[in-house]
Amino acid sequence: MKKYLIAAVISLISISAVAESYKVLAIVNGRAISNLQLKQRVDIIMDSTAMPKTRENRLKVSKEAIEILINESIQAQEAKDKGVELKESELNAALADLEAKNGMRPGTFKSFVQGRGLSYQAALEQIRAGLIWKKTVSKFLRPSLKVSEREIKNKMKDLSKVPQKLIYGISEIIIPLDLGNKAASELFAKDIVKKARAGQSFAKLAKEHSAGRTGKKGGFVGYIPVEKVVEPLGSLIRGTAEGAVSDPKLIENAMYVIIKVDEIKKIGAKNDRNSVEESLMISKLERSSKRYIKELRQKAYIEKKYKSAEELL
Repeated sequence: MKKYLIAAVISLISISAVAESYKVLAIVNGRAISNLQLKQRVDIIMDSTAMPKTRENRLKVSKEAIEILINESIQAQEAKDKGVELKESELNAALADLEAKNGMRPGTFKSFVQGRGLSYQAALEQIRAGLIWKKTVSKFLRPSLKVSEREIKNKMKDLSKVPQKLIYGISEIIIPLDLGNKAASELFAKDIVKKARAGQSFAKLAKEHSAGRTGKKGGFVGYIPVEKVVEPLGSLIRGTAEGAVSDPKLIENAMYVIIKVDEIKKIGAKNDRNSVEESLMISKLERSSKRYIKELRQKAYIEKKYKSAEELL
């Protein structure tokens, strides 16, 4: 009996601790948005943008994220009221497309998200919210919008002047610098480069030796526009030919980075008539969607439970 009593007390203490940590930050038409939901969304935003995890940045992102969550709650309710539903097959197709665009193996999105210490459920809810709102907008706003022939011709003329850009499909191997024996770290990195250039699988070498997050998936980073890469990595990538492996580059006196340029693609805005028309329609849909959300917010009951932005942290 005593054991059961102790277990019951521990259980009550645990429930009390959870209750104290759980806070409702906002109520939108009777639906609550919690501090946990906000934290998970902020984590995703900061991770995806590689933003330094300072208190100042987290506060800034939190203020933006709470408004996003409020909008998504309103949008979800509007979609439900209009009978718009998202099929599981539509969600799965979107996930497969996301994996393909980021060079991920099919079915690995969940492990990728969780491997970065993020909530998979929160990531899934964010994707689902975007998809169902897109479906709602397409069904109820798109039919009323038109793209004129003049708009199409002007856009095609503008696009013809835009130069093509290069995107690089790259893989990496990260070798931490041993501060107690820098020479050994450099020799080790050079030995890996030698093996890769001699024909050994770069992906296998990455799995065996890379300390980076991409190591487990063979070092593949993805396809990136090189102009968005910070120096000196940008120069390292540009200086490496397609299919080649770079020399090891010491970064911030902390690690050696070895790059393999798997592929170089030339990309430019699609300027065929159908693509241009669709692009213009999407722009109009986005503007109409913003007005739609603004109107819905004005009609919605929104009660914010926090008095200052600091309470969002």
